[in-house]
Amino acid sequence: ISNAEGENIADINIDTVSLNGAYYVGSLVGKIGVKNIDNIYGTNINIKATGSNVGGIVGYVVNVENGHMQNVTIEKNSTIISTDSQYIGGVVGRKDGNSSFLLKYIYARDLTVKGKDYVGGIGGMLLDARHLYANNVNVEGNSYVGGIQGSAGSIYEVCVKNSNINATGDYVGGIAGYLDTQNDNISITNVVISGKNYVGGLFGDAGGKLINGDDIEVYGKNYVGGIFGQMRDGIDRDYILIKDSNIEGTENYIGGIAGTSSDAYGAECYVNNCEIKAESINSNYVGGIFGEYTGVQNMNNRIIVDSSISGNSSSVGGITGYYNGNKLYGGVVYNTTIKGKENIGGIVGQFRKGELYLSYADCEIYGDTNLGGIAGYLDNTDMTAAVNTSKIHECYTVSKLTGNTNVGGLLGDSYNNLYEPEKFYYSNYVDIDIISNKLSNTSVGIAGKTNQNQYLK
Repeated sequence: ISNAEGENIADINIDTVSLNGAYYVGSLVGKIGVKNIDNIYGTNINIKATGSNVGGIVGYVVNVENGHMQNVTIEKNSTIISTDSQYIGGVVGRKDGNSSFLLKYIYARDLTVKGKDYVGGIGGMLLDARHLYANNVNVEGNSYVGGIQGSAGSIYEVCVKNSNINATGDYVGGIAGYLDTQNDNISITNVVISGKNYVGGLFGDAGGKLINGDDIEVYGKNYVGGIFGQMRDGIDRDYILIKDSNIEGTENYIGGIAGTSSDAYGAECYVNNCEIKAESINSNYVGGIFGEYTGVQNMNNRIIVDSSISGNSSSVGGITGYYNGNKLYGGVVYNTTIKGKENIGGIVGQFRKGELYLSYADCEIYGDTNLGGIAGYLDNTDMTAAVNTSKIHECYTVSKLTGNTNVGGLLGDSYNNLYEPEKFYYSNYVDIDIISNKLSNTSVGIAGKTNQNQYLK
């Protein structure tokens, strides 16, 4: 069927279909505009197309107000292929427009989907969907590629398992390449994700809450994270967790939770038994939680344990590689190894401005220059009490530091002497072991500015 309209379509089994087409292609219908679609089951479906809006069940869903598409399944070695086109999905090629039309209880299993842009295991582009489940899906594309969907709006109650998402371009995720609104209650297990920029274990670019990632491998270039390539928002009183995973980027902005974030308020972030790597000699901004954080929202309860953060790189930190924010408190780095080239810290690699307090680091730190038990390098350029203000107090580090120059218990070095240290840098506790070939450049306080240690209380 090329086009269907009316009230309802329900209770249809589609078995063993081979279909060739161009645009608006689906095993049930190419383009559909009915109010309700219920109980559709497809197995062994093979579609090859040359155009856009291609889905294993429906190519394009026209939104009908207060309608729905639910209880739809595709499985058993099905393939949906339109390699040079957009909006390619395992179930639906595209559904957008009126958000009162909901997709829910949609299942994709044992499925391969290939397209160019906006490619997903369930939908190339979806708007407002929930209860979406994918298992053993292989998705390939260029940009806006995801295990569930390539791009669109909010999704809830989503799970992906045992899958591979492989893209050559940007905005790639185990769940979605890009989401422009919130999502919540998302889980992913045993999934490999690869792309170029904005690559995340779950989302290339999005925000969300109640997120669980387990046994994920993420590979990319810039803006690479275990959960988000770029994290745009978190929700208060909820959490984001990743464990037993590997995150690797070849250039800049690599993090256990997100490569970069400018709005991470609320949601507690946990990283457990993960490896975070940036191996290029030109890499910058690598962190256990964020590669960089630049925003006005407070960060609290950012915790990483039993992990490693490594790379031949600059600005590497247990919580964040670079911090230019408001307040960071309740940060914990425990039993974690941190390796880099310069500006390496137990909590923050390079600290520009903001307040860092009530945070704890118990880690091993290795590098060349500017190593600190709390922060590797404090960029206090033009700091006053009102402008470019940094503050560190009530932080505690019990760590081992191995480096060549500027190896310090509190800070590796700072740009200037401390501004009003009794007001802005106080009540910090340091219990460290330092190994260095240049003892003259080591200190329990600030290694590169030992004349400032007398002011630390």
